[in-house]
Amino acid sequence: MSSETKDKIGNLLDVLYIELMHLVEEQVLAQIHRDVNQSRALLMLAKIRLQQGNQCIAAAAQLPCSRPYKSLIRLVQEVMPWGMAWKLLRHQIEPLGGYVQPLGNMFGSLVSCGLHVATQKWMACVDQLLNVVNVNGELRATLNSIQKLKWIIGKKKKTKTKT
Repeated sequence: MSSETKDKIGNLLDVLYIELMHLVEEQVLAQIHRDVNQSRALLMLAKIRLQQGNQCIAAAAQLPCSRPYKSLIRLVQEVMPWGMAWKLLRHQIEPLGGYVQPLGNMFGSLVSCGLHVATQKWMACVDQLLNVVNVNGELRATLNSIQKLKWIIGKKKKTKTKT
């Protein structure tokens, strides 16, 4: 292996290690943001339960079953340069098409304002969770690239010693 090739591979490894460090930092920050928002949502739900009291209702809430409802959010995979990534597709609220907001359309004014806020916080947690998953995938792809380069270097060293 020529010294020019070794330099190119070494430079590529350096770039990959720097990218790895940036991804680790991004992963830690994304996990912290997710944990903070999850804790806020849990506190909001606990506050609502405390304010509502511990009421036991004999009849369970029944969802309307006159027509089928469609999910407002869909989880799909998308191809990225480093591999597969997850993405949320959000549909617009369209009652005629079956896309309704469950809290508002099914239960109406029975739902407290705090529960609406908690729902929004949980949706933010889902977005951040997907961000963490995607960063982990990119991190895995970078580690695989580093391992492949190291394997190539090791293989070339073995072939050079045999000759």
